[in-house]
Amino acid sequence: MNELIKYVRDVRREFHKIPEPAYKEYRTTELIGEKLAELGLELRSFKVVETGGYCDIGNPDEMIVFRADIDGLPIVESEKNRLVSENKGFMHACGHDYHISFGIGLAKAFAKRSCKRGLKIIFQPAEESPDSGGEHISKELDYSVLKKILAVHVSPYIEKGVIKVKPGAMCASSSLVRISIIGPGGHTSAPEKTRDLIYIACNFVANLNEYLRKSVDPQSVFTLAFGKIRGGESHNVIPDRVQLSGSLRTLDENIHKSIEKKIGEFASSFGNLYGIKIEVDIPTYCPPVINSRELFAELNTYCEKSDYPVSLNVEEKAFMGADDFSFYCRFIPGLYMMVGGRYKGELHSPELELDEELIDSTFPFIVGFIDYLLNK
Repeated sequence: MNELIKYVRDVRREFHKIPEPAYKEYRTTELIGEKLAELGLELRSFKVVETGGYCDIGNPDEMIVFRADIDGLPIVESEKNRLVSENKGFMHACGHDYHISFGIGLAKAFAKRSCKRGLKIIFQPAEESPDSGGEHISKELDYSVLKKILAVHVSPYIEKGVIKVKPGAMCASSSLVRISIIGPGGHTSAPEKTRDLIYIACNFVANLNEYLRKSVDPQSVFTLAFGKIRGGESHNVIPDRVQLSGSLRTLDENIHKSIEKKIGEFASSFGNLYGIKIEVDIPTYCPPVINSRELFAELNTYCEKSDYPVSLNVEEKAFMGADDFSFYCRFIPGLYMMVGGRYKGELHSPELELDEELIDSTFPFIVGFIDYLLNK
């Protein structure tokens, strides 16, 4: 196992240097193919996307799946980090280099093992994109032979050697919310002859959240936050359009649908109040990750039998980030685990660095659990 851990570490370092954005992971895909070929395996292409691919090992009639996302982010990595991206302007700032290395490490671990079930390893592009790679790929898989699916996500918020997981809702849904506020513009010296859209936009954001809190079941968990506002080009011109962009996150698909409807109703009423037009566009939706209770129970059973130095913490609260692993979980039982590797920095920040020793403690545990599922 020590040799395999060193191999996974080396692979991770190679991929950390070549991050690429969603749907443009061409060198990443090429290198994954090269690594698999060295193991006598083949990276097969998807039908619906150009990048990424999958590798099948063993029995093709009944398979366990491991999903590894492969895209980087458009972030300039801090030069102070111990290992720095060589593809300037892009960075593996969400730990996908670790996920890739786990996928390739699993291929090496099981390439020559004889198991009752087969293993499919999916190297998925575009997890970070609103145009989700997981949504597209999940629709082309043959679920008659795929029985269960697993994924991990490394985390700088959890100590090394700790895996956090829970049954049921593990991660929130996420939708892009676009609001366009439209009305007559004009000179700032005469706001009474216009509609002061920036003022209206500020009130819209504040009152929308208050309205939702009062009109949605108080026990329902959701967040609606706006991260972008654009309106106007000059200090003395009231614009005729202000645009807001944000994200809506929930843990329940029915609650999500209800809130979408309420946003539309509120926008219509608010627009009428000010004599303006408010358009609502919610073009994307990534559902919540719902962990299978059956798979969670199997994980607990495995932990009772294993002696790996890993602490399994059962979470009470869901993670409000989203992951398009959720699309696969609509078809087959899935289990998504958060793997600790705290060192420094935040996810999606230039300073992010994880403790590479997370591989030493966690990867053997993942190999063991998958072996358990393949031979159960």
